[in-house]
Amino acid sequence: MDTLHKFHEERMKAKEKFTLHQNHFKRWFNKKSIGRYNFDVDDFILKWDKSHEDKGKHTKFQSLWIGLYTVHEKLGTHTYCLRSLDERVDNLPINDQDLKHYFQ
Repeated sequence: MDTLHKFHEERMKAKEKFTLHQNHFKRWFNKKSIGRYNFDVDDFILKWDKSHEDKGKHTKFQSLWIGLYTVHEKLGTHTYCLRSLDERVDNLPINDQDLKHYFQ
């Protein structure tokens, strides 16, 4: 019984240590990933061109920011639904890390 009790205590210590470790990394991740930008509906934005971002997939002077979009809807804290200027709505949500403001 003493051995079982000791195992239970060891398990609880390990679980507590794991929880502290998880919270540490959660704080670090949230600090890094808190939305860089805060977009409102109908803001003009540019979208990062992921298909050409790798080396060799774009030319030297090719811009990797594509289109001119407006924010159609805010889906979550960092997720947006976009609308092109010809009023076509994208069905795929996009993260704010792949967006930036367009200033006229």
